[in-house]
Amino acid sequence: MNIDDDGDPDAAVAIFGPAASPWLTAAKAIQTGDDIPSPVLSQIKPDIDRQFQAGKISLLQFSWNNQNVNAIGQLLAAGANPQAPGPLGQENEDLIYQILSCQTQPLALDALNVLLSHGVKADSKDSSDQIPILQYAVDSRNLVLAERLLAAGADPWAVSGGTLAPYSTVRNAADNVNLPYLNYLAQIGAFDGRSVDQVRPIIKSLARIEQTGDEGSKAIQATVRLIMKHSHYPPDASTRYILGTP
Repeated sequence: MNIDDDGDPDAAVAIFGPAASPWLTAAKAIQTGDDIPSPVLSQIKPDIDRQFQAGKISLLQFSWNNQNVNAIGQLLAAGANPQAPGPLGQENEDLIYQILSCQTQPLALDALNVLLSHGVKADSKDSSDQIPILQYAVDSRNLVLAERLLAAGADPWAVSGGTLAPYSTVRNAADNVNLPYLNYLAQIGAFDGRSVDQVRPIIKSLARIEQTGDEGSKAIQATVRLIMKHSHYPPDASTRYILGTP
């Protein structure tokens, strides 16, 4: 989370002044944890995504910085774009990315629920690289948020678009040895009915991790057994290498 202004009582004035500005009135309410007054929200609605300090921050970003989830909901309901460029236009730093990369609970889950209730689709993709937003939670090993997106309809097998390698969250999780996520997918049936060709890259990716007989290897073996059980994946060279079977 980009927190560089909350806790400073003068931050709202410094960013959103002058004193008579409805933006400043909104920012002060946000900073004190209050709702944005409806008349003020109506005033700022036509330019709801306006950024201040040379593109550094919008009211939506300011709400996230100040952990005001209710204000995030108000701004989204008024038309704010959660995929607008983040601070200083940093790539992949929009609000959705920041929330799904946040390790602070229950803040991140509360904010995600607000996103979903205001039209953000669980299976949507990043506007620039066409990365499924589920990938943000998986990359952050934020299983609680990943579970919420999956429950809301995110497809773990959806692949990235754009110029990136067309990998799914399942493949990326295997490449990064994200075993809790893979185990959870197996438990909710994400491997059920998948073809051998779909599952093979996952098994082969896990097989690339050196097997030393330590606790990490045992965990990988348990995950592979679970995937094989749910996908009916037949033994092959990779599974024999991982499991140490003939």
